[in-house]
Amino acid sequence: MFFTVLKFIFNIILVLLLFLLIITAVLLFSHIRYEISGAYENKAEFNVKIGWLFGLLKLNYCYGGEEPGLKIILPFSKKRKKVASEPRIENDVKSIAEDIAEKAEETAFEAEDELSEKAADEFWDTADTDAGNFIPDNDTEDFSDNDESIDISADNKAKKKKKRKKKADISGTFAKIQNYCEQLIYFKERYDPALIIKNIFVFFADEIKALGLQSGSLDGEIGFADPAYTGLMLGGVGTVRAMLPLDINIDGNFSGKTVLLRGEARGKTYFGRLLKPALKFIFTRPVLLIIKDFLFTKGDKK
Repeated sequence: MFFTVLKFIFNIILVLLLFLLIITAVLLFSHIRYEISGAYENKAEFNVKIGWLFGLLKLNYCYGGEEPGLKIILPFSKKRKKVASEPRIENDVKSIAEDIAEKAEETAFEAEDELSEKAADEFWDTADTDAGNFIPDNDTEDFSDNDESIDISADNKAKKKKKRKKKADISGTFAKIQNYCEQLIYFKERYDPALIIKNIFVFFADEIKALGLQSGSLDGEIGFADPAYTGLMLGGVGTVRAMLPLDINIDGNFSGKTVLLRGEARGKTYFGRLLKPALKFIFTRPVLLIIKDFLFTKGDKK
């Protein structure tokens, strides 16, 4: 009897584990299809469409278009759930209201400044009249010398205090610079910065490949105030053209500053494919050592 109950419990646990394994496999290896289109001419506008779980879940995100926001299309639902989107009319009303409030505030400040200037003029006119009518008493003791000596001593104390503070700030700055240099030396000796930078570039290259770009295009014209930057940008565009399966046609404008771009791209990937380069990057020696030191090392740290 005991072994029968134990076998039944074991079978339930096995079924649950198998069910979780199937769900995890579906989530990791279900294809994600996406389409991206956008343009930039004085302002950016782009639209992203994503389909996941065999097209049962769809997400549309629009930025800068007629209906900006995120739309989630759930399976077996005709209604579209709209998230974080505001009508353009409402935005225009808000901007107009903000402009009116700002102008009203400026008008109030100007009126307040005029009233304060008028009050100050009246005060000084009254003070000049009272000073003209005032008759000094010859027997009054003159404390001007004492006041001057007090002012000089207070000024000297303030100067000495300022010098001490300046010396303390300089010594503190040198101590911070020395500590920073020691930390850099420790980081260079314990880790390998050159290898970390190399692994970062490899990670981004692998992630771009994992995106599964199938086709796309990018057209436009780019120009900077300095023609040298325009030439560098065109060289970078050539490198990207060689790496990605995109039809890139970008001209350089060497006579002025111009940014006119329009493009689209579509592809297919899955979470497991995107997760592989990230795990590979995390478990490389320098990065893994940094994570272990940051999370598990206790006590004194340099």
